[in-house]
Amino acid sequence: MVLGNIATRERWIEVYRHEAGHLVMARLMGFKALGLVFPKGEAGANIDTTEHLPTIPKVDSWVRRRLMVLYAGVCAELLAKGTVDVSMPALQKIFDDTGADDARKIGDLLLFLRSLHYPVAGTDQRQKELHHIAGKIIADCKLQVEAFADEIVQLGDAMFQFCKGHLPFSEQQMDALPFMARVQPLTYTVIPFLPVST
Repeated sequence: MVLGNIATRERWIEVYRHEAGHLVMARLMGFKALGLVFPKGEAGANIDTTEHLPTIPKVDSWVRRRLMVLYAGVCAELLAKGTVDVSMPALQKIFDDTGADDARKIGDLLLFLRSLHYPVAGTDQRQKELHHIAGKIIADCKLQVEAFADEIVQLGDAMFQFCKGHLPFSEQQMDALPFMARVQPLTYTVIPFLPVST
Protein backbone atom coordinates (compact mmCIF):
# COMPACT_ATOMS: atom_id res chain seq x y z
CA MET A 1 0.00 0.00 0.00
CA VAL A 2 1.54 3.33 -1.10
CA LEU A 3 2.08 5.66 1.84
CA GLY A 4 2.81 8.99 0.16
CA ASN A 5 -0.76 10.33 0.16
CA ILE A 6 -1.64 9.56 3.78
CA ALA A 7 -2.20 12.76 5.73
CA THR A 8 -4.31 12.02 8.81
CA ARG A 9 -3.74 9.97 11.92
CA GLU A 10 -7.04 8.16 11.32
CA ARG A 11 -5.95 7.14 7.83
CA TRP A 12 -2.63 5.82 9.16
CA ILE A 13 -4.56 3.69 11.67
CA GLU A 14 -6.68 2.29 8.81
CA VAL A 15 -3.51 1.44 6.87
CA TYR A 16 -2.06 -0.49 9.81
CA ARG A 17 -5.41 -2.21 10.43
CA HIS A 18 -5.47 -3.26 6.77
CA GLU A 19 -2.02 -4.84 7.08
CA ALA A 20 -2.94 -6.38 10.46
CA GLY A 21 -5.92 -8.03 8.73
CA HIS A 22 -3.55 -9.68 6.25
CA LEU A 23 -1.16 -10.82 8.98
CA VAL A 24 -3.81 -12.25 11.32
CA MET A 25 -5.59 -14.06 8.48
CA ALA A 26 -2.28 -15.42 7.18
CA ARG A 27 -1.69 -17.10 10.54
CA LEU A 28 -5.26 -18.39 10.68
CA MET A 29 -4.84 -19.87 7.19
CA GLY A 30 -1.59 -21.64 8.11
CA PHE A 31 0.80 -19.30 6.31
CA LYS A 32 3.84 -17.77 7.98
CA ALA A 33 3.18 -14.14 8.94
CA LEU A 34 6.65 -12.55 9.04
CA GLY A 35 5.67 -8.99 9.94
CA LEU A 36 5.28 -5.58 8.36
CA VAL A 37 7.80 -4.12 5.93
CA PHE A 38 8.16 -0.84 4.03
CA PRO A 39 9.73 -1.56 0.63
CA LYS A 40 9.85 1.42 -1.78
CA GLY A 41 7.66 3.68 0.37
CA GLU A 42 4.85 1.15 0.69
CA ALA A 43 3.53 -0.70 3.73
CA GLY A 44 3.17 -4.42 3.18
CA ALA A 45 2.44 -7.53 5.15
CA ASN A 46 5.38 -9.92 4.75
CA ILE A 47 3.82 -13.37 4.37
CA ASP A 48 5.41 -16.64 3.28
CA THR A 49 2.79 -18.63 1.38
CA THR A 50 5.21 -21.30 0.16
CA GLU A 51 3.75 -24.81 0.31
CA HIS A 52 4.20 -28.09 -1.55
CA LEU A 53 1.12 -28.42 -3.80
CA PRO A 54 1.33 -31.84 -5.50
CA THR A 55 -2.42 -32.31 -6.04
CA ILE A 56 -5.35 -30.28 -7.37
CA PRO A 57 -7.14 -30.35 -3.97
CA LYS A 58 -4.03 -28.87 -2.33
CA VAL A 59 -3.85 -26.18 -5.02
CA ASP A 60 -7.57 -25.47 -4.51
CA SER A 61 -7.08 -25.09 -0.76
CA TRP A 62 -4.02 -22.86 -1.21
CA VAL A 63 -5.82 -20.52 -3.62
CA ARG A 64 -8.85 -20.19 -1.32
CA ARG A 65 -6.68 -19.53 1.74
CA ARG A 66 -4.59 -17.00 -0.20
CA LEU A 67 -7.80 -15.23 -1.26
CA MET A 68 -8.88 -15.13 2.38
CA VAL A 69 -5.60 -13.37 3.26
CA LEU A 70 -6.02 -10.86 0.44
CA TYR A 71 -9.65 -10.07 1.29
CA ALA A 72 -8.79 -9.76 4.99
CA GLY A 73 -7.00 -6.44 4.51
CA VAL A 74 -10.10 -4.86 3.00
CA CYS A 75 -12.41 -6.49 5.54
CA ALA A 76 -10.19 -5.24 8.39
CA GLU A 77 -10.47 -1.68 7.08
CA LEU A 78 -14.25 -2.07 7.00
CA LEU A 79 -14.43 -3.26 10.62
CA ALA A 80 -16.77 -1.11 12.70
CA LYS A 81 -17.76 -2.16 16.21
CA GLY A 82 -16.79 -5.77 15.51
CA THR A 83 -18.72 -6.18 12.25
CA VAL A 84 -17.63 -5.90 8.63
CA ASP A 85 -19.68 -4.18 5.91
CA VAL A 86 -19.06 -6.29 2.80
CA SER A 87 -21.48 -4.44 0.55
CA MET A 88 -20.14 -3.88 -2.94
CA PRO A 89 -19.89 -0.06 -2.59
CA ALA A 90 -17.85 -0.43 0.63
CA LEU A 91 -15.53 -3.05 -0.88
CA GLN A 92 -15.08 -1.06 -4.09
CA LYS A 93 -14.13 2.10 -2.18
CA ILE A 94 -11.28 0.26 -0.44
CA PHE A 95 -10.19 -1.57 -3.60
CA ASP A 96 -10.00 1.77 -5.43
CA ASP A 97 -7.79 3.19 -2.68
CA THR A 98 -5.55 1.13 -0.40
CA GLY A 99 -6.58 -2.27 -1.73
CA ALA A 100 -5.76 -1.74 -5.42
CA ASP A 101 -2.80 -4.14 -5.36
CA ASP A 102 -4.89 -6.71 -3.48
CA ALA A 103 -7.70 -6.34 -6.05
CA ARG A 104 -5.36 -7.23 -8.93
CA LYS A 105 -4.13 -10.35 -7.15
CA ILE A 106 -7.68 -11.32 -6.16
CA GLY A 107 -8.87 -11.00 -9.76
CA ASP A 108 -6.17 -13.35 -11.04
CA LEU A 109 -6.76 -15.93 -8.30
CA LEU A 110 -10.55 -15.86 -8.76
CA LEU A 111 -10.14 -16.57 -12.48
CA PHE A 112 -7.82 -19.47 -11.67
CA LEU A 113 -10.17 -20.88 -9.01
CA ARG A 114 -13.12 -20.57 -11.37
CA SER A 115 -11.23 -22.61 -13.98
CA LEU A 116 -10.70 -25.39 -11.41
CA HIS A 117 -14.41 -25.69 -10.62
CA TYR A 118 -16.42 -24.80 -13.70
CA PRO A 119 -16.23 -25.79 -17.36
CA VAL A 120 -15.50 -23.28 -20.09
CA ALA A 121 -18.48 -20.97 -20.43
CA GLY A 122 -19.62 -17.81 -22.13
CA THR A 123 -18.88 -14.40 -20.63
CA ASP A 124 -22.22 -14.00 -18.81
CA GLN A 125 -22.01 -17.44 -17.19
CA ARG A 126 -18.35 -16.92 -16.28
CA GLN A 127 -19.23 -13.62 -14.53
CA LYS A 128 -21.97 -15.36 -12.52
CA GLU A 129 -19.53 -18.07 -11.46
CA LEU A 130 -16.84 -15.55 -10.49
CA HIS A 131 -19.41 -13.59 -8.48
CA HIS A 132 -20.51 -16.80 -6.73
CA ILE A 133 -16.93 -17.77 -5.82
CA ALA A 134 -16.03 -14.25 -4.65
CA GLY A 135 -19.21 -14.08 -2.54
CA LYS A 136 -18.37 -17.36 -0.81
CA ILE A 137 -14.77 -16.37 -0.06
CA ILE A 138 -15.81 -12.89 1.14
CA ALA A 139 -18.46 -14.39 3.44
CA ASP A 140 -15.90 -16.79 4.94
CA CYS A 141 -13.38 -13.97 5.35
CA LYS A 142 -15.96 -11.70 7.00
CA LEU A 143 -16.71 -14.39 9.60
CA GLN A 144 -13.04 -14.82 10.51
CA VAL A 145 -12.26 -11.09 10.56
CA GLU A 146 -15.22 -10.52 12.88
CA ALA A 147 -14.19 -13.47 15.09
CA PHE A 148 -10.66 -12.02 15.40
CA ALA A 149 -11.62 -8.33 15.30
CA ASP A 150 -10.00 -7.58 18.67
CA GLU A 151 -6.69 -9.12 17.62
CA ILE A 152 -6.71 -7.28 14.28
CA VAL A 153 -7.46 -3.92 15.89
CA GLN A 154 -4.89 -4.44 18.66
CA LEU A 155 -2.19 -5.55 16.19
CA GLY A 156 -2.95 -2.55 13.96
CA ASP A 157 -2.67 -0.23 16.95
CA ALA A 158 0.60 -1.83 18.10
CA MET A 159 2.10 -1.46 14.61
CA PHE A 160 0.89 2.15 14.40
CA GLN A 161 2.60 2.97 17.70
CA PHE A 162 5.86 1.26 16.75
CA CYS A 163 6.15 1.90 13.01
CA LYS A 164 5.59 5.66 12.88
CA GLY A 165 9.03 6.11 11.38
CA HIS A 166 8.42 3.32 8.85
CA LEU A 167 10.27 0.83 11.01
CA PRO A 168 9.64 -2.81 10.17
CA PHE A 169 7.56 -4.83 12.62
CA SER A 170 8.86 -8.39 12.94
CA GLU A 171 7.33 -11.77 13.52
CA GLN A 172 9.04 -11.82 16.93
CA GLN A 173 7.39 -8.52 17.86
CA MET A 174 4.00 -9.96 16.87
CA ASP A 175 4.66 -13.11 18.90
CA ALA A 176 5.50 -10.98 21.96
CA LEU A 177 2.00 -9.43 21.95
CA PRO A 178 -0.12 -11.45 24.43
CA PHE A 179 -3.33 -11.21 22.37
CA MET A 180 -1.62 -12.87 19.38
CA ALA A 181 -1.48 -16.20 21.28
CA ARG A 182 -5.13 -16.73 20.26
CA VAL A 183 -4.25 -16.43 16.55
CA GLN A 184 -3.46 -20.04 15.60
CA PRO A 185 -3.98 -21.90 12.32
CA LEU A 186 -7.55 -23.03 11.72
CA THR A 187 -8.61 -26.14 9.87
CA TYR A 188 -9.76 -24.80 6.51
CA THR A 189 -12.22 -27.17 4.91
CA VAL A 190 -12.68 -26.92 1.16
CA ILE A 191 -16.38 -27.11 0.34
CA PRO A 192 -17.26 -27.54 -3.32
CA PHE A 193 -18.85 -24.54 -5.02
CA LEU A 194 -22.45 -25.06 -6.04
CA PRO A 195 -23.45 -25.06 -9.69
CA VAL A 196 -24.49 -21.61 -10.86
CA SER A 197 -27.67 -21.48 -12.88
CA THR A 198 -27.47 -20.14 -16.40
